[in-house]
Amino acid sequence: MAHETPAERLLAETISNRRERVRRLLEEQRVERRAASGGRSGRAPAMSADERRAAILAVAVPLLVEHEGNVTTSEIAAAAGIAEGTLFRAFRDKQALFVACLNATLESETEVARIEAVDRALPLADRLIAGVRAVSDYQNRVWSVLVALRSAGIDPRGAEPRQEHAPKAMLRISAAIAGLFDPDTMRVS
Repeated sequence: MAHETPAERLLAETISNRRERVRRLLEEQRVERRAASGGRSGRAPAMSADERRAAILAVAVPLLVEHEGNVTTSEIAAAAGIAEGTLFRAFRDKQALFVACLNATLESETEVARIEAVDRALPLADRLIAGVRAVSDYQNRVWSVLVALRSAGIDPRGAEPRQEHAPKAMLRISAAIAGLFDPDTMRVS
């Protein structure tokens, strides 16, 4: 049989040879996948529950807004690089995930930092313009998430977001805006 086909050669191999060949191929594929993923094993990295939730929310909020509420949990999980089951270990259901997106959006640390970073040597009008832009960005972000939640059929008023977020966030923003004013130059007789 000088002209043996690949199929005939494969049939001629012993079972142990086949098993060894399959094992080698699987190992090569695993090594290739690991190299393609930067050395990771393919599993989501180990994180605390809070870190995992924050990582999911960092991906979910933009997707929620981009797709106007028509995003699936499998799309969010894929974008976060995790299995859908991992997502549901972090959030009990899709509504809980979306409410957590709203709560995360209500946080104002980014805007407060932007306002506090405004150069106090600038003229008052320039300081206020920078402050108003930060507040406007905050309001646009919150509004976008609220619209997306409504599109997803979730009434944000009935979803029980943590009510302390909005008032505390706005108080922090208000205090930062007040810091743009120089009280000594604002006094009039």
